[in-house]
Amino acid sequence: MMSTIKIYFLTMLFIQTISISAQSVISGRITDGESLPMVGATILLLNHTDSAYIAGTTSDLDGRFEVINIKPGHYILSLSTIGYKKIKMPLQTELNVNIELGDILFEKDTYMLSTINVTGKRPPVKVAPGKMTINLSSALLNTDSNILDALRKLPGVIIQNDGTIILNGKSGANVLIDDKVTYLSGENLINYLRSIPSHSVENIELISQPSSRYDASSSSGIINIRKKRVKEQGINLAVSSGLEKGKCIRGNETLSLNFHHNKLNIYADYSYYFGKDCIEMSISGHYLDPITSKPLELRKDIEGDINRQYKGHYIKVGADYDLSDRLTIGTYLSSSWLDRNKKEVNVSDFYNNNNIQSDSTLTALNAPVNSYTNIIGGANIIYKFAEKGKWDASFDYQLFKQEDDLLLNSAFQTHIKPLIEDTLSGKTNGDIKIYSGQTNLSYAISEKFGITAGLKSVFVNIGSNALYRNLIAGNWQKDNNLSSHFNYKENIHAGYFQLNSKWSSRFSTEIGLRLENTYTKNNYNSTTQDTTFTKRYTYLFPTLMAQYQLSENHDVSVMYGRRIVRPNYRNMNPFVEVKDQFLYEQGNTELKPELIDNIEVSWLFKKRYSFNAFYSHRKNPISFSFLVEDNNRVLIMPLNLSSNHSLGLRVGLNNLKPFKWWTAHINGSLTYKQFDWRTPGKTSRNEVTTPVLHISNQFELPHGWGGEALGFYSGEMVEGQIRIKSLWTISLGIRKNLLNDKFSLYIYAHDIFHSNRPRVSMENNYLYYTSREKNDSRMIGISFSYRFNRGKEIRKSQNDNRIEESKRIGL
Repeated sequence: MMSTIKIYFLTMLFIQTISISAQSVISGRITDGESLPMVGATILLLNHTDSAYIAGTTSDLDGRFEVINIKPGHYILSLSTIGYKKIKMPLQTELNVNIELGDILFEKDTYMLSTINVTGKRPPVKVAPGKMTINLSSALLNTDSNILDALRKLPGVIIQNDGTIILNGKSGANVLIDDKVTYLSGENLINYLRSIPSHSVENIELISQPSSRYDASSSSGIINIRKKRVKEQGINLAVSSGLEKGKCIRGNETLSLNFHHNKLNIYADYSYYFGKDCIEMSISGHYLDPITSKPLELRKDIEGDINRQYKGHYIKVGADYDLSDRLTIGTYLSSSWLDRNKKEVNVSDFYNNNNIQSDSTLTALNAPVNSYTNIIGGANIIYKFAEKGKWDASFDYQLFKQEDDLLLNSAFQTHIKPLIEDTLSGKTNGDIKIYSGQTNLSYAISEKFGITAGLKSVFVNIGSNALYRNLIAGNWQKDNNLSSHFNYKENIHAGYFQLNSKWSSRFSTEIGLRLENTYTKNNYNSTTQDTTFTKRYTYLFPTLMAQYQLSENHDVSVMYGRRIVRPNYRNMNPFVEVKDQFLYEQGNTELKPELIDNIEVSWLFKKRYSFNAFYSHRKNPISFSFLVEDNNRVLIMPLNLSSNHSLGLRVGLNNLKPFKWWTAHINGSLTYKQFDWRTPGKTSRNEVTTPVLHISNQFELPHGWGGEALGFYSGEMVEGQIRIKSLWTISLGIRKNLLNDKFSLYIYAHDIFHSNRPRVSMENNYLYYTSREKNDSRMIGISFSYRFNRGKEIRKSQNDNRIEESKRIGL
C-alpha cells in the first residue's frame, strides 16, 4: 500500500514538473523614437479567441518586460501607454519556448484630448526584498505639513526627541535625500526634516538591506527620501505654509521655483522654519556600590524644565543641462543656518539615608546660545555610452561651522552651610570640512548579466576649540581642566563591484563586494593632557541577495549584508559639556567602529504582503554609559559594549481595501534584542522582546474630503544600557483639494491622547536611574500649499544619480 502511494506521488510530481517546464516566456524592450526606454508601459497577454485576460506586467526602468508561465496556445500581446499608439501583436507559443521580441518602437499618438481624467493611481506602498517604498504622491493624504511628520507615520520608523532614528527596531539608520546623505543628526536633523514640505516628495524608500553601491556605514539600513522631478516645460511654482500649536508653537514657510526650457533645468528652493520645543523632565538617580551593585545612601532627584527656541533658513539652487541625449551635467549649491536659544532649569535634590526631606539642593540655570552655518555644493556628470551602459562621476563638498556660548549659574544650598553660588561661561567653536569624489560604471553584459562598479574617496578635516572660565571674586579666570583644543582628520577610500544575474525567468541574484580603507588621526591638547591617536583599518563588506519566484504570486528571497558604524565626530571629541556641577558629558577618543552582520529571509505574496525573518549581530556597539567619579559627579560618555544580538519577525499587510472608500496598512514586528558588556567583576546584560504595531487608515469622504486615522504601539525597547518603556499614539487628519487640485488644505491632530511620553531606565555598576519626559507632542496643526504650473508636459530625459558620503556629524 505504501509503495503504491509513493509511486502515485512521484508520478504526480513528474507530471507537475513536465507542466512547469512546458511553460514559455515572452520578453522584449519598449523604446520611443529616440531609442530611449519607456518606463511603466502596460503589457497584456490576451486570449486570441475572445480577448480574455491571461497575464500582464509593466516595463521596468530599462524598458524591459517579461510575461512568464505561458502555456502553449494562440494569444494577442497588447502594449500601451499614455500619449503613444497602442500596439497589438498576434503570437503563438510552443512547448518550453522563450520568445524574445527585441526592441519594440512606440509611435506618438497624434490625437489631441481636451481633458484627461485619471481614475487610477499607483499603490501607496510597494514592497520588494529588503525594501519598502511609500509613494506619498499616490497616498490619499500627501499634504502633510512637512517630511518630519510624514516620516513619523511610516511603518517601522521611530524618531526620538534627541534625533535618534530607529528603523525596524534598530537605531542608526542613515537619512538620504535623493541618494545624498543629509549629514545631520540629533536636533539639527529634526529641524532640517521639519523644513521640507512633504508635497515636494515623490516617495520614501525604507531599505533594510542596502547594496554594495551604497556606503557601508549605518547599522539598521537607509531611509531614502526622493523628491519630485519636474516633467513640464516652462515655469513651476510651489508655495506652502504650516502652523501647529501644542503647548508651544511651530511653523514653516517654503517656496520652490523651477524653470525648464528645452535641455536646461534651473531650480531654487527656500524655506524658513521657526518654533519652540517645550520639555518637562523628572529624573531619579540612585548611586550603587560598584562591587556589590547594592544601593548606597545617596540619591539624586532632578526636576527639569527645558525650552528650546529656534529659527532657521535653508536655500538651495542648482541647474542641470542635457548636452545631448546621452550626456548630462549638473551643479548645485545649498546653505542653511540655524540660531537656537536654550533655557534649561534643573533643580536637583540630594537625599541621604533614605530621608524624606532632602539634605541639599542644587539649582542650575543653563542658557546656551547655538549658531550653525552649513554650506554644501557639488557637480556631477552622467554619460550613457551605450544602449545598456552608463557612467557617472560627482564631486561634493561641505563646510560646516558652529559657535556655542554657554552661561551656567548654579546655587548649592544645604541646611548647615550658607548658599554657594558658581558661574561658569564657555565658548566653543568648530569647523568641519568634507570633500568627496566618486565615480560609478554600470553595464549590461547580456540579457542575463549586468555589472556595476565604482570608486570613492572622502577627506575630512575638523578643528575645535573650547574655552571655559569661572567667575571668581568678580573676575573671570580660565578653567584649565575644561578648556582644550581638538584636531581630527579622516580619509576613507572605497571601491565596490556588483554582479546582477538573471539565471532564469524565476531565479536571480545580486552579489556585491565593497572594500573601505579608513585612516584617522586625532590630536587633543589641554593644560593637563596632550595626546595623539592614529588608527588605520580596512574591511570588506559583502552583500548577497538571491530571489526565486515560486509562482506568479509567491516570491522568496535570502539577503545578507555586512555594515559598519564609525563613531560620529561629536562622540570622539573629548570636549566636556557641563550640565551642572554634578553632571558632565564628554566624548571618547578611544571608540572603536561597530561591525554588523545582517541576514534576512523574505516571502512576498502578490507583491503586496511581506513576511520577513531577520537576524543581526553587532560587534562593539556604541552606547552612552554613565560613570560616577569620586566626587559623586556623573559623567556621561559613549563606550563600546561587547556585543548586540537581535532577531525577529516582521509582517506587512499593505494596500488593503475593506471597502472602496477605505485603504488600510497594517505593519508589525516582534524583535528580541540583547546587549552584553563587561564591568569590573561581572558581565552585564540588557535584553527584551519588543512587539511593534503600526496601523494606518485612509478614507475617501463625501464632497471631495479625505480622512486619515493612524495608530502606533511599541513595547518596551532596549538600546545599550538603556531600557525604554512602551509607547503608543493616535493621530487624525482631514484633507481637501481645491482649484483643480492646485490648492491643498490639511488639518490634523497629533498624539491626541498625549500618550507619547518617553520613560527611560538605566542600570550599571555605578548608577540606577529612571526618567520621565513630558514633551510637546500633542498638537493641532494646519497647512496650506499651492502649485502653479505653466508649460507643457515632457518626459524627463535623465535621472539624478548623485550619491554622497554618509557622515557622522553629531551636530
